[in-house]
Amino acid sequence: MQAELQTINIDVKRLELLKQRDVNAYKAVLWLKENRDKFSATVHLPMLLNINVKEASYAKYLENIIPFRDLIAFTCEDKRDMNLLLKYLREQQKLKINVVHSDPMKRVTLQPNIPIENIQKFGFKHYLIELIEVPPSILKYLVSMYRLNNIPVGTNEIENNTNYIPRNLNCYFSGECIFPKNKL
Repeated sequence: MQAELQTINIDVKRLELLKQRDVNAYKAVLWLKENRDKFSATVHLPMLLNINVKEASYAKYLENIIPFRDLIAFTCEDKRDMNLLLKYLREQQKLKINVVHSDPMKRVTLQPNIPIENIQKFGFKHYLIELIEVPPSILKYLVSMYRLNNIPVGTNEIENNTNYIPRNLNCYFSGECIFPKNKL
């Protein structure tokens, strides 16, 4: 029961943060909660409300990779629902919101190109994909768009090993630094 109360408290805080950061997305959340029956498939609330970071210290890495416009975007699993949501919220209510589509049947590789065991010697500990809990459709979208499965995170030890890190790692994080070797 304590864990459930804590989860509710976190949800309330996130909703309040959304209200402060983007009132249009907040109003759209309230509307969707009352009108889920209008849609044939799942319509996820903004990613900001759905992404659970396993440790708060990891949030900064995700915030560096995922643009705010996507964090406040709704995710529709059906394109018809996406168009319907846009009609209701943008056209009828004049809300400025973002909506993305993520087909739950789409095949997306979640495994990294380089196993973490092969790069641990440079100071890497995890890939971004391992640091979050999120509904599968949103995860597929994030991996497709931002390749969270191929962005490793590690310790400050990485800064001493940058010359040895495989070239095909385009972006990675040490304790406090981001290393975009090439453009994402």
